[in-house]
Amino acid sequence: MQKIILSYCRVSTSEQSTDGAGLENQKHVNNQAIERFQKSDNFRRLDDIVEVGSAYKGNNLSTIIENAKAGLYPKGSVIVMFDQTRFSRTDFFGSLSKMKELLDTGVKLHYSSSNETLTSEMLGDFGGFIATAAKAEAANKESKSRSERTLASYANKIAKGEVVAVGALPNWIKKVYDTSGNKPKIVGFEIMPDRKEVIEVIFDKYIQGEGATAITAWLNKNVEPWPEFDHRRKDKTNRVWRESYVTKILVNPAVIGERIFNIGRDNESRRSDYYPPVVSKEKWYLAQEVRKNRPKGTTGGYKHPLNIFSGLCFCGYCGSKCGIQNFNTGRRSAIRCTAYAKNEVSGDICPGGSAPVRFLERVIIEFCKDKINFDAIFKPSVTDMTALNVEVNSLENQVTTLLSKLTKIEDLYLDEEISKGRYIERKNEFENSLAVAKVQLDAVKREIDANTHVQTTDEIEFAKLLKMQKDNSIPDDIRMKLRDLLPRFVERITIYRYGDWLSPAKFNQMKQNLKGDSNAKKIIEHLELRTGKSRAVIIYGLKFKSGYFRAIWFDTKAETWISKSDNEGILHKQMN
Repeated sequence: MQKIILSYCRVSTSEQSTDGAGLENQKHVNNQAIERFQKSDNFRRLDDIVEVGSAYKGNNLSTIIENAKAGLYPKGSVIVMFDQTRFSRTDFFGSLSKMKELLDTGVKLHYSSSNETLTSEMLGDFGGFIATAAKAEAANKESKSRSERTLASYANKIAKGEVVAVGALPNWIKKVYDTSGNKPKIVGFEIMPDRKEVIEVIFDKYIQGEGATAITAWLNKNVEPWPEFDHRRKDKTNRVWRESYVTKILVNPAVIGERIFNIGRDNESRRSDYYPPVVSKEKWYLAQEVRKNRPKGTTGGYKHPLNIFSGLCFCGYCGSKCGIQNFNTGRRSAIRCTAYAKNEVSGDICPGGSAPVRFLERVIIEFCKDKINFDAIFKPSVTDMTALNVEVNSLENQVTTLLSKLTKIEDLYLDEEISKGRYIERKNEFENSLAVAKVQLDAVKREIDANTHVQTTDEIEFAKLLKMQKDNSIPDDIRMKLRDLLPRFVERITIYRYGDWLSPAKFNQMKQNLKGDSNAKKIIEHLELRTGKSRAVIIYGLKFKSGYFRAIWFDTKAETWISKSDNEGILHKQMN
């Protein structure tokens, strides 16, 4: 098998390709070294491996090492890189370990800047090992020093509120330049007005109940796709809007002007009002609320009447989820236990059966129109902003303390006061705690922001929809809104298709428990009535997020229902 040779280059940013040991410089020096090797031996050159990314990560050569261990590179093959710092983004012990993994496969490592070639034999020799370890440590310190200098400058600019023009911009934003000097300078950003209009339409349609699929179809019919959408397509004439892009727009905080800077694992930074916003925060947070409550997999396209109960309905007998059954024969949609339909539960536990969706829709609409019930299910919940602010302060202090501990543990390790094993153990412990604290801090800050910019209008919106409902038939545009509203106040709907049905297993168990009871005969006669399937009654258990709960008995023949309407236990009957 012919030996291979390849060039590995890495820089932290694309701008470094023209500065010092940047990408072009590395390529040039590596190519010269490869030419020398090819003159002295028969190598097959593979495509260059080039990485451009954030500094000081530690997984730069994983692919090469795995390929070598898998035998894809024959013994005597050569990996050419500029210098030791390309290999030393982890601590020097880790660097030596990775280096040994590679060299043990019989592959050689060549540094083009110093014309030095490493082999497994060199690490086997004590003197060679010490020399290599010293170089690895020096390279690691140099690499870390470069990284820290870059990150410090980067973080300093962010802290001062300066424009950090690195990374890709949102494609509705363009840079603003100051051209008064010799070299144009980026001084800010501005919105492309036509694209702002499109993004606002996307959010408006989503909030009104449409899904990404429906919005994408509307865009392709009414809006010319943006030119950059064809950059990966072979056929440049066939630009289209894609659902994936619409979905990304809906969750991208850049639309409200926020930018997230990943300036190191322990120093992620969020900047509000960095970009000019294209939608209001009120609209943004409302869309996020809709997204959170909307059933997974909902696309917005539908063949049958839209199911407004996805994820809310459960079988009262076996506890399994209930699905919506649609028919192509003109019959109306029905709710049924999915576990029974798939033969996952026996008839002794669950009787199965399906109930028309319109019955549950009728109950929901009529029940919530009652003033007493309406006030109960929308029991107001006032957010304690003071408590949230206290929590933010506590989490920020926790983050600061953990960062300090990380610095101290690293100093102890570098001063050789603790072992490498202890250092790694404590470092991982602190970093894991730090990651959790940062996630919690971000969540609390967003909750504060959301409560600051969005007023809850669920009650008003729902009341409007109920008022629009007529003749027990809900138009699809209202259905879409109800689909997003229901999960905001309904936690669970439990359905007993055949009323208070008693399974054979439970019936026999209850008979056994009644042995010796003087009233056993009378009780058993009553229980026997419950063993038959009552098609005339469906029981719905409505559990609301406010803590309010009501059981409703629905008469399928008369299409009437009975339930407690308030906490006094008064029965309320809503007639046809």
